[in-house]
Amino acid sequence: MVDLEEYPPFKYLQSVEYPEITLLIIDCQLISVETGFTIPTRELVKLGIAADKHLQTYIILKADNQRKRFTANLRAPVLINTKTSIGQQIILDDETIDIEYPLN
Repeated sequence: MVDLEEYPPFKYLQSVEYPEITLLIIDCQLISVETGFTIPTRELVKLGIAADKHLQTYIILKADNQRKRFTANLRAPVLINTKTSIGQQIILDDETIDIEYPLN
């Protein structure tokens, strides 16, 4: 994960195996959404997260060039264990959660 110093609070997540693959992300807490989502306990267990203080949640962004805005995929957050620096993307099983939530 790399900070975009010129564009805080954005970061990008870069593949270790394929460095040409990067995803634009933002801290979940910086997006105000009408409905929240709950991370299933089984996903926290997989990452070895015993306390919320070791969980950092990011949302993947997509540029919508036609409308000149970004959208956020709220249904597939990236979870990071801040203690071990291990993370994974999960897909939440709730079709009411938006995959193209417009950022203003």
